Amino acid sequence: MNSDKNNALLKADHDLFKQPPIPKIKKVRKQKVLEEDIYLEEMGKIIQRDFFPDLEKLKAQNDYLDALNRNDTIKLQQIHAKYTQGSRTICSERYSSPATFETPNDNRTGEDETFRQSNTDAVKKEEPSNDTKSNMSLDGYLGSHTSEDNQSFEEIIAESAKCHRQKYPWLYKEESLDKNEDLLALPSADNALHPKQIDTWSYKDKNYIMYVPDGVDLTPEEKVEMAKRKQEIVHSNTRLKVNPFDENENKERIQDMAHSQAKSLDGKIGVDGKELVTETPKVNGFSFVNTPSPAPGVNESPLMTWGEIEGTPFRLDGGDTPLRTSAGLSYFVPEPPKRERLALKLADKVGERHRDQKKKAIE
Repeated sequence: MNSDKNNALLKADHDLFKQPPIPKIKKVRKQKVLEEDIYLEEMGKIIQRDFFPDLEKLKAQNDYLDALNRNDTIKLQQIHAKYTQGSRTICSERYSSPATFETPNDNRTGEDETFRQSNTDAVKKEEPSNDTKSNMSLDGYLGSHTSEDNQSFEEIIAESAKCHRQKYPWLYKEESLDKNEDLLALPSADNALHPKQIDTWSYKDKNYIMYVPDGVDLTPEEKVEMAKRKQEIVHSNTRLKVNPFDENENKERIQDMAHSQAKSLDGKIGVDGKELVTETPKVNGFSFVNTPSPAPGVNESPLMTWGEIEGTPFRLDGGDTPLRTSAGLSYFVPEPPKRERLALKLADKVGERHRDQKKKAIE
C-alpha cells in the first residue's frame, strides 16, 4: 500500500512540476567563403562538365577558325598537337632546295622535338588542375561553398533583423513573456485555484492569420523516409541523344512546297505587270533551252529552312558579322584598356587586405 501511495504522489508531483521543453538548436551549416571570381569560375566548370560537355569542342572549333582567320600558324600547331595524340606535329617551314644531286638529309629533328616539347608544355598548362571539386555536384558545391558577396549579404540581413528587434522591442515582448510563463515549474495560485482565462493557443508575433503558417515538424518516420530519398539529376536526360530533325523528311517537305508553289503561280500577275510563270514559253509543245550558267541559282532566293551547322548550334564571333557599308560608325564593344585592368587588380588587392584585417579583428 505504501508503494502505491508513493507512486501516486510521484505521479501527482510529475503532473504539478512541468518539465521545461528542450529548446531546439538551430544548426548553422558552415560554408567555405571564396572570392567572387573563384566562386563563379568553379561553378562554371561544374556546370560545363555536367550540363554542357560539348562546349569544349565548340571552343576548340572557334579557336581553330580564329587562328585560320589570323593566319596564326603557331596556334594552329598547338591545337593540332593537343587533339592529335602521338602524331607528328605539322611544321609550316619549307624544305630548302638541295644545291647538289645527292640525297637530301633531314637535319631538323632537334627543332621538331623542341617544338613538340614546347607544344606539350603549353597543352599541360591549359589543362585544368584536378582538385576536390572535380567530382562534386552542383548542389553539393552550392551547399558547401559561398561567395564573399553572399556572405556579406547574410551578415547585413542578420544585422538588420537585430536592429529591428532593438528598435521595436514591444513587438517581441509578449511572445517572450508567453514562453517564460510556459517554462514555469508551478502555476500561479490564482490560476491553480480559480482559472478564469480560456485556454487558447500560445501567443506569436507573426500569427497564422496575417502571415503564412509554418509547416508541421516531420515525424521520425518521415525523417527516415526523407533521408532515404536523395535528389539526383540525370545529366544525360538534359541532352538530345538522337538528332530531332529528320533530313529525309525535311527534303520531301521542301520538294512538296516547291511543287505547290509552282502550281499556285499559274495564271497570276506579278507587281511588275508580267505573268508569273515557272517555265519558259513553249513552241509546238517544246520549251526553249536555257543558257547554261557557270553558277546556277546565284540570283535565286534560297528556300528558308531550319538550317544546321554540323548538327550543333554554333556561336558567331565578331568577325562573322559583316560591317556596315555606309559611312556611319559601327558599334562594337572594345576590350578594357590596360590601365583599367590594372586599377581593378589593385582594387581587388586592397579589398582583400581589408577583409583580412576585418577577420583578424573579429577573431
